[in-house]
Amino acid sequence: MKKLLILLATTLTFSAFSQTREQVLTTIRTAVTAFDQKVGTNGAYVWFYLPDFSRSWGEAEAFRNMGWVERPGGVPAMGNIFLDLYIATNDRFYYDLARKSAKALIAGQLDNGGWNHFFSLDGDTAMERWYNTIGRQAWRMEEFMTFYQSATFDDYVHGDALFFLLRMYLQSRDSTYLLPLQRAIDLILRSQKRSGGWPERYPLELESYTSNLTLNDDVTLTNILSLIYVYQTHVARTPEIRQAIFAGMNVIVALQSGDPAPGWARQFCRITMKPTEGRTYEPAAINTSFTVEQIDALMDFYRLTGETKFLARIPEAIDWLESLAMTPEEIAFVGRTVSRTSITVPRNIDHITGEAIWTHRRGSNVATGYYFFNTDDPTNTIGHMSSFANININRLRRDYAATRGLSREEILATSPLFTEEKMPLPRLHSPISLRWATHDRTAAEIIETLNADGFWITPLPFTSHPYQTIPQALWDAPKRSDDMRFATTQVGDEFDTSPFPPTEPIYGISVPIFITNIARLIQFLETLP
Repeated sequence: MKKLLILLATTLTFSAFSQTREQVLTTIRTAVTAFDQKVGTNGAYVWFYLPDFSRSWGEAEAFRNMGWVERPGGVPAMGNIFLDLYIATNDRFYYDLARKSAKALIAGQLDNGGWNHFFSLDGDTAMERWYNTIGRQAWRMEEFMTFYQSATFDDYVHGDALFFLLRMYLQSRDSTYLLPLQRAIDLILRSQKRSGGWPERYPLELESYTSNLTLNDDVTLTNILSLIYVYQTHVARTPEIRQAIFAGMNVIVALQSGDPAPGWARQFCRITMKPTEGRTYEPAAINTSFTVEQIDALMDFYRLTGETKFLARIPEAIDWLESLAMTPEEIAFVGRTVSRTSITVPRNIDHITGEAIWTHRRGSNVATGYYFFNTDDPTNTIGHMSSFANININRLRRDYAATRGLSREEILATSPLFTEEKMPLPRLHSPISLRWATHDRTAAEIIETLNADGFWITPLPFTSHPYQTIPQALWDAPKRSDDMRFATTQVGDEFDTSPFPPTEPIYGISVPIFITNIARLIQFLETLP
């Protein structure tokens, strides 16, 4: 009897798994089909859509036939989840969708081998119309105010596109992907400066901040990582690529400032390699948040190379960050909350004087508004980019001690830069999507919340004012406004097309939520016997 009960239990468990697997596969197929047929445009996607598709958004409002390259939604992100579905299920349907997104991405590739933040399947005429309307009036989004017609490394655009094409090529060895992939690799090599750094855009826009050496949004780190991927997989394992990787890592060491602020800025002058201004609300200053990112990067470089030069000045930077800690009284004065695990510090520090720099704005839109800095007023700073940062100093010290404890021998034995064997990419990309998931939903919850149209309808994180032309009189007036209504807000008046969190929930279709839900279902499938 006991043996029979064990057999019954085994049978029942397998049956439950089998039934749940079918439910999961059906849910995935339904949701993916709806996205392909109703949301995407020939494999191109943005981030968010209203249910009737009357409006859609990437980082800003988008036109219907646009494909956003920038994460967290968009074309590479969708292509990667389709490819993961093919790998997890061996269903050719999903591979064909990945191919469709790859085709759209290749169609959006510029002649120089890179990508803009987004492209339009309707061509440059539609792009120019967008930049002359929505882009022009997005007050705080200065990277979208000019149709540069050049490639950007900002916001992981180039790295994500390259990575998806690399995965498609490694999966299929289809030469369709090799040429655009090689062009994307060549752009990284061609645009690297002698210093080892990269500009935000290429070819250089010499009258723009985008030509500076850029750490902002991991421009330099993403290019290094992209080159490591192609090197470790032997798709392009050349001395030139290896040299570019090490030059990129070395420039992070070279760009660390000295006293009184031994950290890093967002951007550096391509000629003097000193901190310089970015957008009009980004001063020439050492940035404490970016300093943390570079400290983490240097530890990664040591774990790749075993070279102690990457660790040498980390303690100096950590000590400096800790010295900036604001008191509880100072934190309360600026209206922030004391953290139990982190210190609060000013975000921007003058690299010459060591003083904190505070960013403010006045006006109501791009025509009337302006930004300015001071060192004596930490109140009423801009809301769309904090003038403060929370830093977990204890975490930094722990990670540094653990990294320093690794021997050069054990590092070189497993580093993709020193081993001769090919090192494959992770089998699935989707687990990365789950790192940023805001809701840890079960497979059952995901299945139950799919609606009859095949969508997960969810509150959208932002909306924007529909475009309406700013009167010429406002453009012509001097920017001397004392209007403080929007000093600390995400958005200005009704003419500002920048996105902002809605005051009341707005429900729609979210590409990031779709990706997260599918990633969770793939994870569930991977755990089944």
